[in-house]
Amino acid sequence: MRSLTTLGLAALTLALVSCSDEPTSPDTPSFGTYVHTVNGAYVINSNVNVAIDAATKQTTEQPAPDDSTVVFSSQTGEGIDETNPSKKLPLSKTESYVYVNGQPTDTVTVTQLGGKITQSFRLRYSIQQIPLDLGRKDMVICDLGNSTWTALKDTVLPFDLPGMAQYKASGTLNFTGKSLGEETVTLNNQTLKTKKVQIDMNATLYLAAGPTSIPLPIKLERVYWFAEKIGVVKMEQKAAVIDLGILGGFLGTPVQAVPGMVQTAKRWSAR
Repeated sequence: MRSLTTLGLAALTLALVSCSDEPTSPDTPSFGTYVHTVNGAYVINSNVNVAIDAATKQTTEQPAPDDSTVVFSSQTGEGIDETNPSKKLPLSKTESYVYVNGQPTDTVTVTQLGGKITQSFRLRYSIQQIPLDLGRKDMVICDLGNSTWTALKDTVLPFDLPGMAQYKASGTLNFTGKSLGEETVTLNNQTLKTKKVQIDMNATLYLAAGPTSIPLPIKLERVYWFAEKIGVVKMEQKAAVIDLGILGGFLGTPVQAVPGMVQTAKRWSAR
Protein backbone atom coordinates (compact mmCIF):
# COMPACT_ATOMS: atom_id res chain seq x y z
CA MET A 1 0.00 0.00 0.00
CA ARG A 2 1.76 3.08 -1.17
CA SER A 3 1.73 6.45 0.54
CA LEU A 4 -1.21 8.28 -0.93
CA THR A 5 -1.22 11.73 -2.44
CA THR A 6 -3.77 13.42 -0.22
CA LEU A 7 -4.36 11.21 2.76
CA GLY A 8 -1.27 9.02 3.11
CA LEU A 9 -1.10 5.50 4.48
CA ALA A 10 1.18 5.16 7.48
CA ALA A 11 1.95 2.85 10.34
CA LEU A 12 -0.60 1.98 12.98
CA THR A 13 0.32 0.53 16.35
CA LEU A 14 -2.63 -0.94 18.19
CA ALA A 15 -2.26 -2.82 21.46
CA LEU A 16 -2.88 -6.50 20.98
CA VAL A 17 -4.81 -7.91 23.90
CA SER A 18 -3.18 -11.03 25.29
CA CYS A 19 -4.84 -14.36 24.70
CA SER A 20 -6.47 -16.03 27.66
CA ASP A 21 -8.10 -19.34 28.46
CA GLU A 22 -11.53 -17.77 28.23
CA PRO A 23 -13.04 -18.65 24.83
CA THR A 24 -14.64 -16.19 22.47
CA SER A 25 -18.30 -15.68 23.25
CA PRO A 26 -20.37 -18.35 21.46
CA ASP A 27 -22.78 -15.72 20.12
CA THR A 28 -19.96 -13.86 18.37
CA PRO A 29 -20.65 -13.85 14.61
CA SER A 30 -17.95 -15.16 12.29
CA PHE A 31 -16.92 -12.57 9.70
CA GLY A 32 -13.91 -14.33 8.21
CA THR A 33 -10.40 -12.86 8.12
CA TYR A 34 -9.73 -9.95 5.79
CA VAL A 35 -6.06 -9.44 6.61
CA HIS A 36 -3.14 -11.50 5.26
CA THR A 37 -1.84 -13.05 8.48
CA VAL A 38 1.17 -15.04 7.22
CA ASN A 39 4.71 -13.72 7.65
CA GLY A 40 6.26 -13.15 4.24
CA ALA A 41 2.88 -12.80 2.51
CA TYR A 42 2.81 -10.04 -0.04
CA VAL A 43 0.55 -8.03 -2.34
CA ILE A 44 1.87 -6.19 -5.40
CA ASN A 45 -0.26 -3.25 -6.54
CA SER A 46 -0.44 -1.33 -9.78
CA ASN A 47 -1.15 2.37 -9.28
CA VAL A 48 -2.68 5.18 -11.28
CA ASN A 49 -2.87 8.85 -10.30
CA VAL A 50 -5.93 10.74 -11.49
CA ALA A 51 -5.42 14.44 -12.21
CA ILE A 52 -8.41 16.76 -12.44
CA ASP A 53 -8.79 20.11 -14.18
CA ALA A 54 -10.13 22.65 -11.69
CA ALA A 55 -12.09 24.54 -14.35
CA THR A 56 -13.59 21.72 -16.45
CA LYS A 57 -13.41 18.90 -13.86
CA GLN A 58 -12.08 16.66 -16.63
CA THR A 59 -9.88 13.86 -15.30
CA THR A 60 -6.69 12.39 -16.75
CA GLU A 61 -5.10 9.12 -15.66
CA GLN A 62 -1.35 9.09 -15.14
CA PRO A 63 0.56 5.80 -14.49
CA ALA A 64 2.42 5.63 -11.16
CA PRO A 65 5.05 3.14 -9.94
CA ASP A 66 3.92 -0.23 -8.60
CA ASP A 67 4.27 -0.87 -4.89
CA SER A 68 4.48 -4.02 -2.81
CA THR A 69 3.38 -4.72 0.74
CA VAL A 70 5.19 -7.54 2.58
CA VAL A 71 4.08 -8.86 5.99
CA PHE A 72 6.93 -9.04 8.52
CA SER A 73 4.89 -9.64 11.68
CA SER A 74 1.51 -11.21 12.29
CA GLN A 75 -0.44 -12.12 15.38
CA THR A 76 -3.79 -13.67 16.13
CA GLY A 77 -5.65 -13.97 19.38
CA GLU A 78 -8.57 -12.37 21.17
CA GLY A 79 -9.36 -8.75 21.88
CA ILE A 80 -11.88 -6.88 23.99
CA ASP A 81 -15.06 -5.59 22.39
CA GLU A 82 -14.89 -1.86 23.17
CA THR A 83 -18.69 -1.63 23.25
CA ASN A 84 -18.95 -4.58 25.63
CA PRO A 85 -15.79 -5.07 27.74
CA SER A 86 -16.98 -8.44 29.04
CA LYS A 87 -17.02 -9.84 25.51
CA LYS A 88 -14.02 -11.11 23.57
CA LEU A 89 -13.65 -11.02 19.80
CA PRO A 90 -11.26 -12.71 17.36
CA LEU A 91 -8.31 -10.43 16.68
CA SER A 92 -5.75 -10.44 13.83
CA LYS A 93 -2.94 -7.95 13.44
CA THR A 94 -0.34 -7.64 10.68
CA GLU A 95 2.60 -5.31 10.23
CA SER A 96 4.05 -4.87 6.76
CA TYR A 97 6.79 -3.02 4.93
CA VAL A 98 5.83 -1.02 1.86
CA TYR A 99 8.27 -0.94 -1.06
CA VAL A 100 8.30 1.33 -4.11
CA ASN A 101 10.90 0.68 -6.80
CA GLY A 102 12.48 -1.84 -4.46
CA GLN A 103 13.02 0.73 -1.69
CA PRO A 104 11.22 0.64 1.67
CA THR A 105 9.03 3.73 1.98
CA ASP A 106 6.67 3.04 4.86
CA THR A 107 5.27 0.51 7.29
CA VAL A 108 1.59 -0.27 7.62
CA THR A 109 -0.30 -2.10 10.33
CA VAL A 110 -3.83 -3.43 9.90
CA THR A 111 -5.93 -4.85 12.73
CA GLN A 112 -9.19 -6.76 12.47
CA LEU A 113 -11.18 -7.06 15.69
CA GLY A 114 -14.35 -9.01 15.09
CA GLY A 115 -15.79 -7.38 11.99
CA LYS A 116 -13.94 -4.07 12.34
CA ILE A 117 -10.83 -3.47 10.24
CA THR A 118 -8.72 -0.54 11.44
CA GLN A 119 -5.71 1.15 9.90
CA SER A 120 -3.96 4.39 10.72
CA PHE A 121 -3.32 7.21 8.30
CA ARG A 122 -0.99 10.13 8.37
CA LEU A 123 -3.39 12.81 7.17
CA ARG A 124 -1.75 15.29 4.86
CA TYR A 125 -3.26 18.08 2.83
CA SER A 126 -1.83 20.95 0.80
CA ILE A 127 -3.45 24.33 0.24
CA GLN A 128 -1.81 26.02 -2.73
CA GLN A 129 1.60 24.46 -1.96
CA ILE A 130 1.21 25.01 1.79
CA PRO A 131 1.66 21.51 3.33
CA LEU A 132 -0.52 20.59 6.28
CA ASP A 133 0.38 17.52 8.34
CA LEU A 134 -2.65 16.62 10.47
CA GLY A 135 -0.92 13.74 12.25
CA ARG A 136 -1.66 10.02 12.48
CA LYS A 137 -5.27 9.01 12.98
CA ASP A 138 -6.81 5.56 13.43
CA MET A 139 -9.64 4.92 10.98
CA VAL A 140 -12.12 2.05 10.74
CA ILE A 141 -11.91 1.35 7.02
CA CYS A 142 -14.43 -1.50 7.12
CA ASP A 143 -17.08 -2.75 9.52
CA LEU A 144 -18.38 -6.09 8.30
CA GLY A 145 -21.09 -6.18 10.94
CA ASN A 146 -22.79 -2.89 10.10
CA SER A 147 -24.15 -1.11 7.04
CA THR A 148 -22.87 2.27 8.27
CA TRP A 149 -20.28 3.28 10.87
CA THR A 150 -18.17 6.10 12.22
CA ALA A 151 -14.80 5.72 10.53
CA LEU A 152 -13.05 8.59 12.31
CA LYS A 153 -14.28 11.38 14.56
CA ASP A 154 -11.52 13.59 15.93
CA THR A 155 -10.08 17.07 16.16
CA VAL A 156 -6.78 18.52 15.03
CA LEU A 157 -5.20 20.80 17.63
CA PRO A 158 -3.90 24.17 16.43
CA PHE A 159 -0.44 24.14 14.87
CA ASP A 160 1.73 26.70 13.04
CA LEU A 161 1.57 26.77 9.26
CA PRO A 162 4.97 26.03 7.68
CA GLY A 163 6.56 29.29 6.59
CA MET A 164 3.59 31.30 7.88
CA ALA A 165 4.13 31.60 11.61
CA GLN A 166 1.40 34.25 11.93
CA TYR A 167 -1.20 31.65 10.95
CA LYS A 168 -2.38 28.60 12.84
CA ALA A 169 -4.34 25.67 11.43
CA SER A 170 -6.74 23.36 13.25
CA GLY A 171 -9.57 21.12 12.18
CA THR A 172 -12.42 18.72 12.81
CA LEU A 173 -12.63 15.28 11.20
CA ASN A 174 -15.87 13.40 10.66
CA PHE A 175 -15.23 10.39 8.43
CA THR A 176 -18.11 7.96 7.91
CA GLY A 177 -18.25 4.54 6.30
CA LYS A 178 -20.98 2.59 4.55
CA SER A 179 -21.29 -0.83 2.98
CA LEU A 180 -21.80 -1.00 -0.79
CA GLY A 181 -22.54 -4.72 -0.65
CA GLU A 182 -20.66 -7.55 -2.28
CA GLU A 183 -18.98 -7.43 -5.68
CA THR A 184 -17.18 -10.07 -7.71
CA VAL A 185 -13.95 -8.87 -9.32
CA THR A 186 -11.39 -10.62 -11.51
CA LEU A 187 -7.76 -9.85 -10.69
CA ASN A 188 -4.61 -11.82 -11.50
CA ASN A 189 -6.81 -14.21 -13.51
CA GLN A 190 -8.67 -15.05 -10.32
CA THR A 191 -12.30 -14.38 -9.49
CA LEU A 192 -12.69 -12.91 -6.01
CA LYS A 193 -15.79 -12.23 -3.97
CA THR A 194 -15.23 -8.90 -2.25
CA LYS A 195 -16.83 -6.67 0.32
CA LYS A 196 -17.12 -3.16 -1.11
CA VAL A 197 -17.23 -0.15 1.20
CA GLN A 198 -17.13 3.62 0.87
CA ILE A 199 -15.46 6.09 3.22
CA ASP A 200 -16.68 9.69 3.11
CA MET A 201 -13.81 11.81 4.38
CA ASN A 202 -15.46 14.98 5.65
CA ALA A 203 -13.22 17.52 7.32
CA THR A 204 -13.18 21.21 8.10
CA LEU A 205 -9.87 22.99 8.39
CA TYR A 206 -9.62 26.33 10.17
CA LEU A 207 -6.91 28.86 9.36
CA ALA A 208 -6.59 31.54 12.01
CA ALA A 209 -4.63 34.75 12.36
CA GLY A 210 -5.38 36.34 15.71
CA PRO A 211 -9.14 36.35 16.36
CA THR A 212 -10.03 35.73 12.70
CA SER A 213 -10.68 32.12 11.70
CA ILE A 214 -11.42 31.02 8.11
CA PRO A 215 -13.15 27.64 7.66
CA LEU A 216 -12.32 25.34 4.75
CA PRO A 217 -14.72 22.40 4.29
CA ILE A 218 -13.20 19.39 2.52
CA LYS A 219 -15.15 16.40 1.22
CA LEU A 220 -13.34 13.45 -0.36
CA GLU A 221 -14.53 9.94 -1.17
CA ARG A 222 -12.67 6.65 -1.10
CA VAL A 223 -13.88 3.13 -2.01
CA TYR A 224 -12.27 -0.14 -0.89
CA TRP A 225 -12.68 -3.74 -2.05
CA PHE A 226 -11.76 -6.39 0.57
CA ALA A 227 -11.13 -10.04 -0.27
CA GLU A 228 -11.09 -12.69 2.44
CA LYS A 229 -7.60 -13.88 3.50
CA ILE A 230 -5.96 -11.16 1.37
CA GLY A 231 -7.28 -7.77 2.50
CA VAL A 232 -7.60 -4.72 0.28
CA VAL A 233 -7.39 -5.76 -3.37
CA LYS A 234 -8.55 -2.47 -4.84
CA MET A 235 -8.89 1.12 -3.68
CA GLU A 236 -10.12 4.22 -5.48
CA GLN A 237 -10.13 7.81 -4.30
CA LYS A 238 -12.06 10.15 -6.54
CA ALA A 239 -10.39 13.32 -7.78
CA ALA A 240 -12.21 16.39 -6.51
CA VAL A 241 -12.38 20.15 -6.85
CA ILE A 242 -12.55 21.93 -3.49
CA ASP A 243 -14.26 25.30 -3.14
CA LEU A 244 -11.84 27.46 -1.15
CA GLY A 245 -14.58 29.92 -0.17
CA ILE A 246 -13.36 32.99 1.68
CA LEU A 247 -9.85 31.56 1.77
CA GLY A 248 -9.79 31.63 -2.03
CA GLY A 249 -9.91 35.42 -1.95
CA PHE A 250 -6.69 35.53 0.07
CA LEU A 251 -4.98 32.92 -2.11
CA GLY A 252 -6.09 34.39 -5.42
CA THR A 253 -7.95 31.31 -6.63
CA PRO A 254 -11.53 30.20 -5.85
CA VAL A 255 -10.96 26.43 -6.09
CA GLN A 256 -8.30 23.79 -5.66
CA ALA A 257 -7.87 20.55 -7.61
CA VAL A 258 -7.26 17.45 -5.46
CA PRO A 259 -5.93 14.47 -7.45
CA GLY A 260 -7.40 11.02 -7.07
CA MET A 261 -5.85 7.56 -7.33
CA VAL A 262 -6.60 3.95 -8.21
CA GLN A 263 -4.69 1.07 -6.61
CA THR A 264 -5.27 -2.49 -7.85
CA ALA A 265 -3.71 -5.75 -6.68
CA LYS A 266 -1.96 -7.40 -9.62
CA ARG A 267 -0.33 -10.30 -7.77
CA TRP A 268 -0.31 -11.75 -4.27
CA SER A 269 1.02 -14.77 -2.41
CA ALA A 270 -1.21 -17.72 -1.62
CA ARG A 271 -2.15 -18.21 1.98
